Amino acid sequence: MLALGGGVVGDMTGFAAATWLRGIGVVQVPTTLLAMVDAAIGGKTGVNHPGGKNLIGAFHQPKLVLIDPDTLNTLPEREFRAGMAAVIKYGTLGDADLFQWLEESPEPGSSKGLGNERLEIILERSAAAKARVVAAD
Repeated sequence: MLALGGGVVGDMTGFAAATWLRGIGVVQVPTTLLAMVDAAIGGKTGVNHPGGKNLIGAFHQPKLVLIDPDTLNTLPEREFRAGMAAVIKYGTLGDADLFQWLEESPEPGSSKGLGNERLEIILERSAAAKARVVAAD
């Protein structure tokens, strides 16, 4: 299965892949910053239920996660900033260099404001931080 979209699409596709024939391969292609640094990494899939968020789910690792930073140029500023909240979280929870680097960024509120090089470093470091958290779990 191929999940092309934000976190909800990735969660639903991952859950479907986990349950179909007791698990088939899934490739995550996240298109939002939050999905790139959090939702697509770690294999936690879930769907909401009237009783609560992500109450129905499974752990199902993707075969591959493909991240294209250029897709972030299509996001509304609010969506990008929502993802930056997760990036800041990773900086404060264990990557002081990332946090300092964010503080020194001229315009961290948009992908264009960060520039390609800075954005790629943010994506790499944040994804690595998420992977470390998942590995510890």
